[in-house]
Amino acid sequence: MQKQKQQVVGFSLGNTGEFFALMTRGHSVLVYSFGKGLVVSRIDESLSFYSEQQLWSETPAESREGLYDCDRLDFERRAACEKEVDRSLEQGTLDLCFDEEDQVLIYGCMMGVKVVNIASRKVICLMGKNESERFTKVALYQGKAMKNTKGQTGNQGVQKEVDPLVVCGAYKKNRFYLFSRREPEEAPAQGSNNLVLEKAGRDVFNEKPNKEDVQLSQLKKQQQRLGASAMI
Repeated sequence: MQKQKQQVVGFSLGNTGEFFALMTRGHSVLVYSFGKGLVVSRIDESLSFYSEQQLWSETPAESREGLYDCDRLDFERRAACEKEVDRSLEQGTLDLCFDEEDQVLIYGCMMGVKVVNIASRKVICLMGKNESERFTKVALYQGKAMKNTKGQTGNQGVQKEVDPLVVCGAYKKNRFYLFSRREPEEAPAQGSNNLVLEKAGRDVFNEKPNKEDVQLSQLKKQQQRLGASAMI
């Protein structure tokens, strides 16, 4: 890193001790092998890479992956946010994490949260592409979730099922985000005879606006009250 004059802004150690991963300020994700002492995987996360992947770019169709397509307005918004994140980067600002077997690397990028196979460098999954947040912190839970099945037909007690969970934090957001394979469930309404839990869709909790948001909102209201013209 010192020879290449690259600053490390993210680090993660593999669970098996075979690999460790770095994210640099130059928008590169590097996976190193402890045994060989060499880079075994290099992933380009630069703004120019994502720009070339857009349908409206001049890049030949055979060179585009088709996974990162979005409209021009959304891309420009993401690009502006990415530049803002770059200006505020410090040591350890961005996170990466391995799965339990060190076969997969997970990290946030300007298009969402990437799940990449280390050996093939292929993107297994891109989560949160339709979200407006820039995810910067990631953590993975791969244990078996405890699901309460009491009251359901043919089930009694607690059942264990595999449900990997990715927990994320986002830039300038006072909340955390959960990515799972299943939708959140809601208990039946009071007075209902239906004992089967029904899917409630997305579960969202909005936090209270901070002091800066309130001041900015008041300032906008004051500006709107000013007249645009006058007559003498």
